[in-house]
Amino acid sequence: MPETVAFSYAANVDPVNGLYATGILGIIVSLFGGVPATVAGAAGAVAMVLPSITSSSGSLSYLTYDERLQHLFVAVTLAGVLELVFGLLGLSTLFSMIPRTAHIGFLNGLAIMMFLSQKTTIQTCIDDSRTFGECEVAGDLEWMKASSPTTWVTIGLVLLTMFIMQYFSKVPYLGPLVPPTLVAAVVGVGLEFGINRPLLGYDVRTIGDTSPLSGGLPTFALPAFRDVRDWGVVLSTAASVMAVGLFESLMTLQSVVDLKKEQLSQKATRKECIAQGIGNILCGFFSGMGGCSMIAQSNGNVLNGGRHRLSALSYGNSVRDCHPYVLLAVAEAHFPCQDRRHHRHCPRDRACCYYEPRHRSYHWCYLAVSR
Repeated sequence: MPETVAFSYAANVDPVNGLYATGILGIIVSLFGGVPATVAGAAGAVAMVLPSITSSSGSLSYLTYDERLQHLFVAVTLAGVLELVFGLLGLSTLFSMIPRTAHIGFLNGLAIMMFLSQKTTIQTCIDDSRTFGECEVAGDLEWMKASSPTTWVTIGLVLLTMFIMQYFSKVPYLGPLVPPTLVAAVVGVGLEFGINRPLLGYDVRTIGDTSPLSGGLPTFALPAFRDVRDWGVVLSTAASVMAVGLFESLMTLQSVVDLKKEQLSQKATRKECIAQGIGNILCGFFSGMGGCSMIAQSNGNVLNGGRHRLSALSYGNSVRDCHPYVLLAVAEAHFPCQDRRHHRHCPRDRACCYYEPRHRSYHWCYLAVSR
């Protein structure tokens, strides 16, 4: 959920739209995807291409936000249709031609874009009468002032969270048992609401301060195809969502079968494309932002014992049932690089960056849905 909320803001949509997508895709891919135990949802790769439609500085900036959002649902639906056709025609075999270096570059580029999308952490709204989310959609943001204590409290919490994420797992006995994401969330919330707000008064912006989360189960609504103003932007975004989504999904399948010590078949990739297509079409019909399979969550599921479809289905159902009651989420980003100790094996004339799942303690937080 925290990752879904963070990617929703990166895509300039309401977090509820991201949670809808995660619930829908999580269920569809768990039931019909190519490899059991694969987890899908509102992914960062897809979120990075959506601001071309949703952003106030994008290609459709002359439209209102609601109109841009309707264009987004049309694009997501068309992306699902393209993915479905891609799978039915068996074109997923084309992805086997992509070299390993392209996979590495894709992951590194995605990590950089995710890092840049976090700049809003140290930005503030120009107009105090609006929420931060409203200002972000309108593009009315400014950098926090260096003279403001709130700026340094915010930076301090960010650095503390990064420190916990990096080093807590090395704590004897407790580190392997408790996920650092949970520790970071508890420490951050404790410092903010136990010390900072009541004693110091330098409030750090939370998810609730950014845009209050509320909503129920998704309702059916046909995308407004007749109201599309710019088909060029919609079609290009749909093609980008299809390409990026399938690319990350098939890389996720490869990662999952590697962990399970299996072979990835052409039948599995074809089924994955079809499942992704059905899921994104439903996202367009139920106000979801779209998405694809997610590497980190899928690896975490497998590393914690998930081997069959029930484990991934539990994840999708949990998000679907719990998202109306979300109160707080902590954004999390991860860079797809292997531990530095492996860099010594890289030739000096090459730039190397390896992706592998982290140690088991990092993924412990997915244990509840992996059985």
